Formats: sequence, C-alpha cells, structure tokens
Amino acid sequence: MPTYFFKMKRKIVIETNRLILRSMQISDAKDYYEFAKLSNVGPNAGWEPHKSIKQTKEIIRQIIYRKPFYELPNLSIVLKEENKMIGTIELFNYQSFNSDTYNTAELGFALNPTYQNKGYMQEASASLIDYTFNNLLIDNIYTHILVKNTPSIKIMEKNNFKLIGRYDKAYLRYDGKELDYYYYLLTKEDYFYERKEN
Repeated sequence: MPTYFFKMKRKIVIETNRLILRSMQISDAKDYYEFAKLSNVGPNAGWEPHKSIKQTKEIIRQIIYRKPFYELPNLSIVLKEENKMIGTIELFNYQSFNSDTYNTAELGFALNPTYQNKGYMQEASASLIDYTFNNLLIDNIYTHILVKNTPSIKIMEKNNFKLIGRYDKAYLRYDGKELDYYYYLLTKEDYFYERKEN
C-alpha cells in the first residue's frame, strides 16, 4: 500500500495575474450555485446539477471535510477584479503508479459559462499544474474528458497533455448514460522538458 508522502495543509493560495486559487469555503455557495445549477456545466464534468443553494452549501461541506488529508483541498477560482468565485479546480483520486507514494492525481475543473472564452481556466489550470510539479511529490497528472467537451479538450492541448486513448461507452454518468471519453496524461518529465524547450 502506498505511503502518505506528507500531511497536506488544508489551506492553499495560488495567485496569477487575474486570478486567486484558494481553498473552497462555505461563503462561496452563492457564486458556486450560480453555475453549478446549470444543465451545461455539471453533466459535462460528470456530476448532477445542483437543485438549490442549500444543496450547494452541503456539497461544499462534504468537499471540505471528506477530502483525504494527503490531497490538496478543492480550490475556488476567484476573479480578482470582481472578487467573485467563477469556477473550481482540483486534484483528486490520488494513486500510486510504479511508486510507494501517491505520485499520480486526476485533474478536474468547472467554470461559470459567463466567464468562458476569456482564458481563465487555462490560466488556473496552468498555475495549478506548475504548483503541483514544483512543490508536490506528484509525477503524473491525468484527466478524463468527455468526447463532446471541446472547451476542456482545448485546455488539455494547451497544457501539453498527451492523448492516451479514447474509451467508448466507458464512463457511467450519474443519470445512467454510458458516455465516451478521452484519457489525457501529463508527466512531470514532459512538463519540464516542454518548459525547457520553450
């Protein structure tokens, strides 16, 4: 069984030019519900739209308190100029791959559609990836992207993730639908090689 490589701090702040990535908190509920209730957000990431702000608050509580201590907390993406939470991003499902530590994690994210096509999620994901490979004992970041989720696919490509394969009807969503997805992977070795080359 893998060993825990360190005890994760429950709070974290990553700052970019336009954004602040920080630990999710209950006070984010209003902004979170604004996009979590939409039918074109959660289902693309595999989760059911929220039915009420009360449910959103309960989900945030679960996110905060059920997160394994060795994983980074779920992060809220806050737009500086509006001081508004516009999305979420996280590393989760830590695993071991040819290692005795949890050296592999899955990337997941969601963004308020009002703020799409402005480069915010690319900025947020790039900063989290950079933080991870420079500060944590994570060697591999992977993600599953539904085949029809073109915006997320573009983000993977911009971050130099490699397409490993396509899996048809391999993802069973909350509503019972079997969906096709792409599997993407970015290794620490490839990440630093690309940075050196550029």
